[in-house]
Amino acid sequence: MTGIMEVKNAVVKRLREDATLMQKVQAVFDRDPEVRVFPYVVVADLESANLPAHGMWAEAVTGKIEIYTKQNKDRAIEVMGIVQTLVHQFEFGLEAFENINSRVTLVSIEDAREKDVFKAVVEFRIIIQEV
Repeated sequence: MTGIMEVKNAVVKRLREDATLMQKVQAVFDRDPEVRVFPYVVVADLESANLPAHGMWAEAVTGKIEIYTKQNKDRAIEVMGIVQTLVHQFEFGLEAFENINSRVTLVSIEDAREKDVFKAVVEFRIIIQEV
């Protein structure tokens, strides 16, 4: 059994419920949007792996939260900081036995569809245990 969707849904819900974040972005998506409205956030690329945990089932879920801004690298950096804080402080409501470990990178990119698009990425990992 995988907890990947539970983690993804919890992350998306937490980001959408944060008033500070939602003042800085137009939307939070759970997949790449068909219509892009800058700036926006996408919870993407989740993967899971089973882990041995003292004879019990456990799963490591890792993922990326991508922030896209147009012609505003500073906004990408600002939103990245907000998202990182939310991920670190968030109680997922799952039976986690290890705190979230997140690694943050900022990469400026030129999107093939539009120029001057900046992308920031917050990577996270959470260990969950089946009850």
